[in-house]
Amino acid sequence: MDMGGFEGDEPQVNARARTVRGLVLAAALDRYRREAEVTTAQLAGAMRMTAAMTNRIMTGRRVPSGVEIGGLCALLEVPAAERPFLYELARTVDDRAWELSGTWGRVVLERVFGVAARGFFYDPHLIPRPLRTDEYARAFGAKIASGVPRVHESLIPEHTLTRAAPVVRSQLMHLLDNPGQWRVIPADEPTVPGFALLEMPHFQPVLHLELLGAELLLEDPRLSARYQERLQALTQAALSPEDSVDLVRGIG
Repeated sequence: MDMGGFEGDEPQVNARARTVRGLVLAAALDRYRREAEVTTAQLAGAMRMTAAMTNRIMTGRRVPSGVEIGGLCALLEVPAAERPFLYELARTVDDRAWELSGTWGRVVLERVFGVAARGFFYDPHLIPRPLRTDEYARAFGAKIASGVPRVHESLIPEHTLTRAAPVVRSQLMHLLDNPGQWRVIPADEPTVPGFALLEMPHFQPVLHLELLGAELLLEDPRLSARYQERLQALTQAALSPEDSVDLVRGIG
């Protein structure tokens, strides 16, 4: 799409959307705008909108209508396979609970991870998802992360590092190749159910839970607060990054 060139950078999407769905929608539209090298002013002219209205769409402060999404997709040459996802986000923008499964669930989780500023991951039985190798995930029938937050930390119970499986050694080597992204919780600390907390800029944390046959993303400040307390307790119990590396080296 040629609109006369890209005239400088513009503010990135921030978390002024009223829900995470709105934030993900805005991030996707703004990404396609940037890939097309189009300013919001140029896009506003092509859409016959004011620049302020277009900027609100790109930052999540305004949810575009179905007609507007269609126009934006056409102008920005959004792939056809992506468009139903954007329409669905707009249609359900006020929903604060996501039940994720199948291809839709994988796409949603990848996009939410992508807009998160930071993520904390804990699994009582396995190496947490962001740090699993493909081989390790296949061996234990576990999921891997197709995308992770820009900054993330995993808290790993010590007993998961000593499982008797051939893939564990290569998994430990992978951990050692990524220091600073994980810490070990000593074996004498009790385990708790697994969870992930995703921090959004200027937004309440989003809770990610893996259940039997499904995954949930929840925007619930009271529930997130409970898990923040749980995360704080786990973090206080965990070894330092340096001591965690020494422990894994001793196992390997």
